[in-house]
Amino acid sequence: MLSLTDNVAGNVPPIDGMAVATAERGTLYVVDAGAGTITALSTRGWPAGTVFVGEPSDNGNPLIGTLNLFTGKITPLGNTFGSPKGLLFIPSGHPGN
Repeated sequence: MLSLTDNVAGNVPPIDGMAVATAERGTLYVVDAGAGTITALSTRGWPAGTVFVGEPSDNGNPLIGTLNLFTGKITPLGNTFGSPKGLLFIPSGHPGN
């Protein structure tokens, strides 16, 4: 079992979306249920195998971050979302990307 933590002390992050980078470059699509939008984020700079997770607004700390599978620590990306609910990674070179 992996105990999750994030950037708020004592918080138990509710995860509602996960995607794994399957290539060195690609796009991470984020469904923001709070804003009614889909946002495309470049994953340049993160290696293949990076695990991206979304925390919805349930705990007052909505974010998209990377998950360390050894420590359970979620490191937020520098972005804001109302309530991220779904994630999809598409590698570069894929049709439409």
